[in-house]
Order: sequence, then structure tokens, then C-alpha cells
Amino acid sequence: MAKAKKATTKKKFEFVVKPKAEAKSKKGKLELLTPSKKEVLEAVDKVSEMSQTIKSLDGKMSAYKEIVKNWAAETYAERAIKGKYGNFNIEGDSEVVQYIVSGRASEITEEDKENFLDTYGEKFDPMFEVDYSRYRFNAEFLKEEGNLEKFSKALVALGNDFVERLIVPAGYKPTNGREVIPNLAKLAKKADILSNMITDMKLVAFVKSK
Repeated sequence: MAKAKKATTKKKFEFVVKPKAEAKSKKGKLELLTPSKKEVLEAVDKVSEMSQTIKSLDGKMSAYKEIVKNWAAETYAERAIKGKYGNFNIEGDSEVVQYIVSGRASEITEEDKENFLDTYGEKFDPMFEVDYSRYRFNAEFLKEEGNLEKFSKALVALGNDFVERLIVPAGYKPTNGREVIPNLAKLAKKADILSNMITDMKLVAFVKSK
């Protein structure tokens, strides 16, 4: 039986546009040059002004997307429990956006998998498979004196112990990505649990304009 999820308090979004800082030339900093052409001076100001505007708009759009995504995630889970697994469009007063959920996931670590199984039960273990594409060399181990030289000479001659320490264990990915939502829905049986599972399994879900 799934454990109750702890309630989380979402941070309030705040938008702060910092005042334009006065350009100064200091020792160790980039040299400050002033163009003689008026069109270049005006273009510099426009680039700076528009950059600030874009930053402000990006922050606001992220906040609006979060509102839409929270509603869409709940709605998606409610539909999936009833056997409707498709993505959908969302209509506002005058515009339409899309909500997309895929069978892909961001990197799932061993800890992520253990937490998921602790929360929802061992019956979900088959939903994970080793992602062999994410094996990578342990850079910190290679930095140790002599290790890189050994590696360069002959990987096959290093021995099991060295290789086991050299390779970082792979992460995990959803088993059979195309069927992951239907399979989760059948076992979850409740929309709120399914919604939490989609988040905890790190499945890619996002809102985008059409």
C-alpha cells in the first residue's frame, strides 16, 4: 500500500529586475570601450534593455507554465486512470497550449529507484531497467596519480577491481517507455497516486505553445 506523500509548500514566485549597473573599468576586468558611431551606441543600449526584458518575461512565463502544468498533471492522471493516455491541448480565453507527457525520464539514480519502491512497493521494480547508455568513467578516480596512465596503456589489463572502481554504475530508465503510463495507471488505480508516480519516476512532462 502506497505511503502518504508529505505535503510540500511551494515557493512564491517573485520577479525582480535589477537596475542597470554602471559600467566600470577596473584592474583585472575587461577594458571598457566607447564606440564613436551613434548607431552602435543606440544598439548597445537596446541589447541591454531587451536582455533585461527577456529575463523578466522568462521568469513570468515559467510561473504561468507552472500553474498550467500543475492543473494539467492532475487532469492527465485522472484521464489516464480511465484509460486515456494521450497528450492534450488546453484552451485559455483566446490561446491554446499543449501538455506533453512522454515515456522518457531524466536520469534515474539508484537512490531514486529505491525511494520509489519504498513509497509504492516492490511490485513496481519491473518498471525500471538499467540504462546502459549512461555508463561513464569516474573522473575523480582518473585524477588520482597514475590511474590515467594505467588506463591509457591497456584497459583490458587493468583487472576487475580497477575496472569496477573506474566505471560509475549506470542509472535507470522506465521499462518499455511507450507503455509506462498505462502500466503505472493499472497498478496505481488512483489519480493522485499516479500523478505522484509520474513525478517521482522523473517522466518528462511539459507545457508548450502550439
